[in-house]
Amino acid sequence: MSHFKMSYQDFIQSSFSPLVAVMCSPLVDQICKKNNLSFTEMIQPFCKLNSEASFRDPSGVMISIKNLRINVSDVNSRPPQPTMARKFLNESVSCHINDRTTTLDVGGINLQVPVSVPWFEAWRDTFLQVQFPSDHEFTKHYVACMLVVSSRETSPLDMFVQMGSQLQQMQTISPAKLPKWFSPAVLRYHILLHDNTEG
Repeated sequence: MSHFKMSYQDFIQSSFSPLVAVMCSPLVDQICKKNNLSFTEMIQPFCKLNSEASFRDPSGVMISIKNLRINVSDVNSRPPQPTMARKFLNESVSCHINDRTTTLDVGGINLQVPVSVPWFEAWRDTFLQVQFPSDHEFTKHYVACMLVVSSRETSPLDMFVQMGSQLQQMQTISPAKLPKWFSPAVLRYHILLHDNTEG
């Protein structure tokens, strides 16, 4: 929830940043649980670059982006059902009551009007979090997927292949179900996680 005013540029960068899915093997989940974290929680501090990043568009033109932020999410996470989402939205508004008011005279009637509306930012942030992905807009569609395997696997390469085929199945289901993908050929990142405490 928002506790401070953001510039419009910061708001857009934080709310509409690229969404990357994370698919972990069970052993990766075990390793991360030692610190009471999931893999996605563990990499959160590294998802915002405070420097400039560059990439090439499909025509080969170099594009620079400042303060790039990436949202990572477990591939199995789902938005809340509509009734639960409505409850979250109601709670976000009711938790932000503003007692500071000013009196306005409107046609001979004195009205007590709030000085500011902090509930709106809270409602907006909650709305963007609980929003269900739709087919006609791509703000909640994954642009890439991280396949994360532990070095303790008996065959890490076989696990990558198995997870890759699972990902392919998710992308080609017809009619399209959750999770939603930006395209059938999203970028894939293969990550081999090693825990030094286990050799």
